[in-house]
Amino acid sequence: MALPSISNDVLRADLTDREFLDHLKGFLSDTQLAVREEQRQSLGGGAAACRKISDAMDTVLSVLHERSRERFLGTAPDMSYRMSVVAVGGYGRRELCPRSDVDILFLHSYKVDRYVEAMTESMLYPLWDLGLEVGHSVRNIKETIRLAGADDSIRTSLLDHRFIAGNEPLYRESASELDKFLYFSGGDQFIEKKIREMRLRHAKVGSTVYLLEPNVKEGRGGLRDLQTAVWCARIKYKCGDLSELRRKGVVGTRTVEAIRHVLDYLLRVRNELHYLQGKKADILSFEVQDQLAGRFGYRKMGPNLGVERFMRTYYLHAASAARLSDEVIEEVGRFLPEEGSRKPFFFLKRKLIGEGGILYKGKLQVKDRASFEKEPIRILEFFRSMQKTRSSLSPQARRNIQMALPAVGSEFCEDREAAKLFLEILSDPVHLRETLLAMNESRFLSRYIPEFAPLYCKVLRDIYHVYTVDIHSIR
Repeated sequence: MALPSISNDVLRADLTDREFLDHLKGFLSDTQLAVREEQRQSLGGGAAACRKISDAMDTVLSVLHERSRERFLGTAPDMSYRMSVVAVGGYGRRELCPRSDVDILFLHSYKVDRYVEAMTESMLYPLWDLGLEVGHSVRNIKETIRLAGADDSIRTSLLDHRFIAGNEPLYRESASELDKFLYFSGGDQFIEKKIREMRLRHAKVGSTVYLLEPNVKEGRGGLRDLQTAVWCARIKYKCGDLSELRRKGVVGTRTVEAIRHVLDYLLRVRNELHYLQGKKADILSFEVQDQLAGRFGYRKMGPNLGVERFMRTYYLHAASAARLSDEVIEEVGRFLPEEGSRKPFFFLKRKLIGEGGILYKGKLQVKDRASFEKEPIRILEFFRSMQKTRSSLSPQARRNIQMALPAVGSEFCEDREAAKLFLEILSDPVHLRETLLAMNESRFLSRYIPEFAPLYCKVLRDIYHVYTVDIHSIR
């Protein structure tokens, strides 16, 4: 589907401010309608929609910059003009959702002179008149770096900077200096803060993927988890994006493809949420879940409501997002203390547990993955070790267990020794819920007890279930 293009008439000198604004408003409105219909007809994913919205905003800012510059040049033709318009944050990543904030850095060379002041004002007022939520700053590169060093939220947004309009040599020169700071100044401390920030966010919003009203941006398995993992990896390995992380061998091709697939889905859900609410929104409340299910083509099939099937699909994607972000962060944090330098040294030492487990930073890792495939009972022994040590399942262990699941067949499910060990786990109240949740998360529980499989990520919409049926049953 062809997207609207802006009329060449928009830069006519004789256009009034109102006529100029009407051109921009019509262009943005037509773009949003076209992108929405394209997404609803499954002609494009969420990531593609966000890129097109971002590109439309690039066009608006470029036109605004050109009109403002021409006007100023008519009054002060002899001045030196050094200012760049830079996209940052989600807009810089070209992940602008329909009602997202538009974050802009007006980058100047030294100080705010008449030109910088006039340009920023003549660009910002029309953006506000268009009804856009604009986050903006006006700084030179030294101020930008100083403030980023003092405020992690500013530093994070600057990781995704992109030139839009203005003086490109100034941007390139400043970007080189900025990247040097971002990637080589206090990187490990910044990573620790982002990981700690993620844990605090989960504690506040919800530490499980399976809440019945999940937050698609801030919740466990939401967009922010994936973004945090990629930011941390980029800082640790000095990479500009996922593709560079793959080229350096930090993450594999399958992992990159999986991240992009899940990101695409989550962005599509968030885009549709914005369209339905007509505002920035992130929570999949009961009120909008039915409408979203219809937009995604889910209908009632037998006893299963369309909305329940839609939400199950959402949880499967969110669980993948949580798993992928955990795996990337595990790779990044192998040599980072769990909580800065406050953990004692002995906590960071690797400790052999049983025959197949290694305890490190409170997480149980697998010593020999092949043993799981050869002798599936080792998986149950591993979970028993996790229970006894009151540890959690490492992303590496979860991945290894999932890879060994084909070995968990009917013969193993009927094995008396395995049944005895499973009952031993169930009979011990210590760390039982956490162990069963880990079994469920790794899909071992569904494999070992086939009757439990239909409950995985199953949604029942009633007042008794705060979580999905599988999590509700375990808790």
